[in-house]
Amino acid sequence: MENMHAFHTEIATPWGPFASKKSSKDHGPHQVIGFLPQTLPSPAWSAHIQPEGQKYFYHHKESGFSAVTDANIYDSAVALQISDCMKHVRDVISQSQLVIPETAELYLEYCEYSHVCRYYFVDHMAKTQFWLEPMSTEMLNLPEVVSDSHLKLALERLYWVHVESFPMHLGNRISPQVVTELIGVMSHGQAGEFSLSLSCLNSTRRKSNVDRMTSSASTFPYTAEKCKEFLCLLNPRQGQPLDGYTLCFVARLWGAIVNSRFATYYGEEHAQLDRLQRMLPSDDADCPWISLVAHHTCWGMPNLFKSQLQDIFVDDRVFVDQWASFMSRCVDDWSQSLRWVSAEARSLSDMNSDPILSLLRPSQR
Repeated sequence: MENMHAFHTEIATPWGPFASKKSSKDHGPHQVIGFLPQTLPSPAWSAHIQPEGQKYFYHHKESGFSAVTDANIYDSAVALQISDCMKHVRDVISQSQLVIPETAELYLEYCEYSHVCRYYFVDHMAKTQFWLEPMSTEMLNLPEVVSDSHLKLALERLYWVHVESFPMHLGNRISPQVVTELIGVMSHGQAGEFSLSLSCLNSTRRKSNVDRMTSSASTFPYTAEKCKEFLCLLNPRQGQPLDGYTLCFVARLWGAIVNSRFATYYGEEHAQLDRLQRMLPSDDADCPWISLVAHHTCWGMPNLFKSQLQDIFVDDRVFVDQWASFMSRCVDDWSQSLRWVSAEARSLSDMNSDPILSLLRPSQR
């Protein structure tokens, strides 16, 4: 990153590149519509459709790097703008004497209102994202990093988002080894979750007041059941050539794992090894008098829920399975309370309708 030179073009990150565009014309169901032929600007371009339906375009390697864009280059004006941007990038690289990796790929996002192209590069060998000018985590809207290796995880996360968004042309550019490594990671995650569950089950039998909320302290982003489902999809594809559909969901899984590693300071001096281990200082406002009043007014329920929520939300992060389990217990408790209240109400109603009990009550004037 330190070797990058200034490049006066806007930057882009792969967050949400798929913006739907609706036609301004409303055609009736029986109206015959004529469409102009869709012609690519040159034979170097090819059209692809991402597994979820978004069309994008790939420019075969030329002058050091290939390129992708989700701009509609069937439109000649847009195609000309994209072509000019690619030429500008090549000029900057040549004038600055930059060395671009052979496995680099350029992404261009066309802004139709400002007529500016935003860009970034990815390196398929290094599994990272980079730019031609110095960048900061603030400019890229990235969380705070603590080391170069921590920053590398953040950029790898962006790389996998790119691969998930544009996978259909990459089958022969990404090694099938990524599937083998992912199988190993998922297997380890499944074993870790399973052993934690057994350990917590045994400790619960020895100590009955252990809360079910803390039954799993693993920092792995998926439960043992989810890992098992993913392994059923991944195992048959091990060692096989990668197609775009497989690469799309493999990239999505890798993105989630790398994002989890970034959040837990994977490989750093002080890594988060327990889900309940706080890595950041707490900034909760302390209002003891309000807590005391609420505690006594609501029979201690606020403190109970506060404790449970603090176990779920650690460093402003929450695991989906933990949240789902918490909400399920809350719904069960609320349902049980409603049944108890309904039973008490019916009991009081029966007492009011009993003629013998009504005679025992003092008369009212």
